[in-house]
Amino acid sequence: MLQRHKRGRLITLVLVSVGFLASLSGGVITSAAVAGVYRVAGKDMAPLEALVFGVGQTTLSVIISFSRILATL
Repeated sequence: MLQRHKRGRLITLVLVSVGFLASLSGGVITSAAVAGVYRVAGKDMAPLEALVFGVGQTTLSVIISFSRILATL
C-alpha cells in the first residue's frame, strides 16, 4: 500500500527514524541519570556493573516495547 503512495517511502523512513531516535535519546537520558547518581554518591562504577546496567536497561526496553505492541492487538 505504501509502495504505491507518492510519499510512502518517506513516511516509512521518518517513522523508523523517529522510533530509533526516541529509543536512543531515552537510553542516553536514563544512563546519564544513573551516572549522575553514582557521581553524586562518590561511588566508582566498575565495568561489569556498567554492563549489567546496560543489559538490564535494554532488556526492560524490549519488554516494554513488546507489551505495548501486544496491548494494541
